[in-house]
Amino acid sequence: MELFDDYLDKDKMSDALLVGRNMVNKDPKNKELFSKYVDLLISLAETLPALEDRKSFINQASITVTFFEENADLSEEIVSMINDYHGKINDIVCNIDKEEQTLRQKRYEQIKADNNDVIKKLYMEKNKLERVTDQKGLDIVLDAIGNLDIQINHDVLTNKQREHYNQLNRDIQQRNEDMMSRQRNMEYMNDSVRDYQEELQRRDLRDQQEDLDRINDITKEISNSFAKYYPISDLSKIDNQDLLLFALGKIGFNDEITKKDIEKQLKDYFGNDIKVKHENIECTSEEHDEPLYLYEDGVYKPNEDHGGHGGIGGIYTELFNVSSEKNNNTITVSYKILYSNYCGDTCIINKYYKSYDDSENDRNPVLTAEDKNDEDIPGITLTEELYKSVEKELPITTFIFEKDANGYNLKEVKIK
Repeated sequence: MELFDDYLDKDKMSDALLVGRNMVNKDPKNKELFSKYVDLLISLAETLPALEDRKSFINQASITVTFFEENADLSEEIVSMINDYHGKINDIVCNIDKEEQTLRQKRYEQIKADNNDVIKKLYMEKNKLERVTDQKGLDIVLDAIGNLDIQINHDVLTNKQREHYNQLNRDIQQRNEDMMSRQRNMEYMNDSVRDYQEELQRRDLRDQQEDLDRINDITKEISNSFAKYYPISDLSKIDNQDLLLFALGKIGFNDEITKKDIEKQLKDYFGNDIKVKHENIECTSEEHDEPLYLYEDGVYKPNEDHGGHGGIGGIYTELFNVSSEKNNNTITVSYKILYSNYCGDTCIINKYYKSYDDSENDRNPVLTAEDKNDEDIPGITLTEELYKSVEKELPITTFIFEKDANGYNLKEVKIK
């Protein structure tokens, strides 16, 4: 304890954290040591400027509280103290989530504004192109257009921006074709056309990779919420409450959510054919019988009678890509998946399984805490080496996405 306090007084934070972790591990029932260490972790999670650092420390605090409550000699005082810490941790997690959402929205708005500026500049270059009369002038303008084009973030173009952008492309291509027909040096012009086509091919490859990256992200999000339904051939078989909770998780636990907000989120992942019944959103925690959100007149609002608790529990997935393929309007991605043991408000993963059903019934784990590399850290830290050791035991799960007006949407999940 004295060494811990000494490092804190000298602002040697890394050393203080090391000593704090050590003293809790050596004396896991000591309330005073536990409180000292957890209070430091919570303080860092509340005050550090970087969100990633704050998330790391609040996660460490959550793990430490769980570790203490499993080892301490419980009394009413200890139980009350543990619940207080869970409440603090939950509040901090919520605040971090809100800040992340605000930052994402600000970045999104800034990118839209930047796209708008670039499109305006492209219009100016297009007007210059109308006045070009020789090859040198054409090269200068096309080079400027190319430099501007790579600055556009195509993922967040609004419908109006995309309309302007497509029209600009048509106008520029048409003007380029007109100039080509008047050029005397056909060899030079053929080189220019080839360069332009190669740029279009590079852009197409870039767009394909961006689509695949987006699909990978979507697949991971879907797996954490709907793995219990795999394989999926009919989306209508998914329970209505699971759809509502998934949409709520994507939107954020706001004070007021409209049914259109819910429907938009689900259509972004499952397409226009997905159907949802609007009703109260039930809490998955066994500690609460009251609904999490109440639905009335097209609006979801938090249930004031619902007590606070940690995050929504579940079985979490780790996906390892096997293949990805894009064919016209269809993207097919395949993974080998590890399923964790069930995690509640605070989560320590001690086992991984090769199927959701095995995890739900706690049978045939392929990895256990005995396989981990670091004895000082509770649970399993999944590494590439650990995955490789069980890779051949895992089935291949294939996800099929089809493109519509909302983008790529999940249509089917197969397992073999």
